Amino acid sequence: MRKGLWEILRDCELVEKRAIDPFLFDVKRVLKKVREIHPRLSSLEDHCLDAKVLNAISRVLSLQGTLLKFQSSSLYSSPEVLKGIIERLTPEDLAEAFLKSWHPIVELERITVEGIQEGLSYWSSLKPYEERRRRIESKGGILPRGVDEAYLERIGIVREDFMRKMRDYFEEIVKRSKDGRLRYWDFVRAPSLGEVVERAYYASFLISYGFVSLEVIDGNLEISLRGGRAKGGGMGVSVPISISEEGVGGYSG
Repeated sequence: MRKGLWEILRDCELVEKRAIDPFLFDVKRVLKKVREIHPRLSSLEDHCLDAKVLNAISRVLSLQGTLLKFQSSSLYSSPEVLKGIIERLTPEDLAEAFLKSWHPIVELERITVEGIQEGLSYWSSLKPYEERRRRIESKGGILPRGVDEAYLERIGIVREDFMRKMRDYFEEIVKRSKDGRLRYWDFVRAPSLGEVVERAYYASFLISYGFVSLEVIDGNLEISLRGGRAKGGGMGVSVPISISEEGVGGYSG
């Protein structure tokens, strides 16, 4: 008698500890068993144990109710129900469901036999390049050709004042240099930032064209009339020079 109550109490504790599925606890069957035991209880201790068992069963019922509310709010379906639904699907329905739920985050492209055949068919259908080129030429159009400085000047790429200004700046460097050298910042400094940028701009072309060279002497950048463009197959090096308004303010050339 008491052994049966202790067994029910142990099962309730296992449910509360989540050692077994709460819905595997058959409340109806357990209550029937408690009713059968109850008439045979005689001592106070037996009735206390019976009350303890009923209290444990009520906690299991409360736990089952909480789980049911959670599952219904999250559209939960038990594995057995899902298994039955999947088994009743046709292969077409199963494939459609898979495609609707398939969200790949990685794509791998590979050349397939069909892709190779399609490419081979395309290139095989093309006529030889010489024949296609003759057809393009026969339809007119402008063919590639060389251009001279006059043409570049006419379309605005090369202007006469550019060459004149570069010549004027070169003559200024020659005039102001001492022993063939002039400090770079002494040359580019001007009353306004715009003039500084312009002088630096033309200085870069004078250096690139080899009229002068840029050297570092005792930590200072100096323009030299002796160096010119690198000779003997040497390669030029790009030298970025930062110009800021604060850095040139208060100076004049």
